[in-house]
This record gives sequence, structure tokens and C-alpha cells, in this order.
Amino acid sequence: MFHTTKTTAGLSSLTVATLYDGKNPVTVEADKKAALARATGMYAFDEHLEGKSADIQSLVDTIREYVLGLDEAIEEVPKKYYVAYKVSQNIVCEQSGSDEK
Repeated sequence: MFHTTKTTAGLSSLTVATLYDGKNPVTVEADKKAALARATGMYAFDEHLEGKSADIQSLVDTIREYVLGLDEAIEEVPKKYYVAYKVSQNIVCEQSGSDEK
């Protein structure tokens, strides 16, 4: 059951699905991003705010500014499930929400 609609690249969705062995290309790209993050251990602060309400984003930004303003030696280290702020070890771990599964 494939739909043949035009995409911006001029390929039909059937062609795109065939190129990715029947997998959704958006899912394939998300999987690549997740694999890269796991391999490099690199995460971005903004990833923790994706899909959060404006109130939560504002609160997290306020906390972030406060903690980073305490001392220039404080380092922000985004992790998979939280953002760590540390000098030589974690001093604050901030988690902006829970992953419901």
C-alpha cells in the first residue's frame, strides 16, 4: 500500500520508500541522529526544550541563566535525559520533563 505523491525532490513517495527499504525517511533520519548522539555522546541543550510549553521553556531559561551566572567556571553539559552544570563534577542536574513511554 504505497501512495505515489510528488515530493519536493521530485521523487514519488514510492521511490523514496524503496530507497529506504520501505522505512519512513523521517524515521531513518531520526535514527541516524540518535545513533550519532550515542556514538559521540553529544547532545544539545535545545533538544531538551523541544515540545515543551512556553512556560517550561521560560522557567528552564531562567534557571540556566542563574546557574551559569553563579561562576564563569561552571560548564553546561547536555546529557541524554538532563542538562548537567558542573565545575569539576555535576553540581546541578536539570531535567525539563519526563519521557512518557
